[in-house]
Amino acid sequence: MMVKIGIVSNAYENDSKFKIDFEKYQKMGYESLDFQNFISSKSDLYKMNDDEFVSYLTELKKEMDKYGLFFNQLHALWDTEAEKFERNHLQDYYIKSIKAAGILNCPYVVIHPVSPRNWEEKLDAKEMKEFNIKFMQDLIPYCKENHTRLAIENLPFPWLYEFFGPEGTLDLINSINSEYVVMCVDTGHFNIFKDSFIDNLNMIKLLTRWKLWRLQLIH
Repeated sequence: MMVKIGIVSNAYENDSKFKIDFEKYQKMGYESLDFQNFISSKSDLYKMNDDEFVSYLTELKKEMDKYGLFFNQLHALWDTEAEKFERNHLQDYYIKSIKAAGILNCPYVVIHPVSPRNWEEKLDAKEMKEFNIKFMQDLIPYCKENHTRLAIENLPFPWLYEFFGPEGTLDLINSINSEYVVMCVDTGHFNIFKDSFIDNLNMIKLLTRWKLWRLQLIH
């Protein structure tokens, strides 16, 4: 497996149409980017009609190709406003992210387990798991169509650690049991809980039952 050096797409911005300083990324030695423009529900990308959406992303990919860069992952919706959305409305945002990944030839769409704010006080592990299994399964056909995969990220929140820390996240992925759903290992989230990086990776490797396609993305 070849390792690529990457960084988020909004680290170096300029006044161009895409607000991304491709030349600077290239000069700094980066090879890949994590596309960040789908994280906020207020992003202009969500407001575009289909033709505008395809045209913008097609031009963006051409610009990336010109500088020898590529998007190794695209981070899907994550903002506080999203937690107020109904399930079907929320899913529409993820579907649009997946379609974007297809246009950009991006292999992974990073997604957080869905954890509505009102669950914080009355967490039900079974309910949360069943909700997320169904939610992710409904997205798989779109992943197949767009030749990308969902990469579910372990979360950094203390009240969700039992459910969506590294072990809980992997349990969710094993339960979904699809080659289109893998794990995004966020090592920074390990550090929030002062977890051992090596111990967590060994645990994840063990719990994959050697189905290594489930662990293809390091974030």
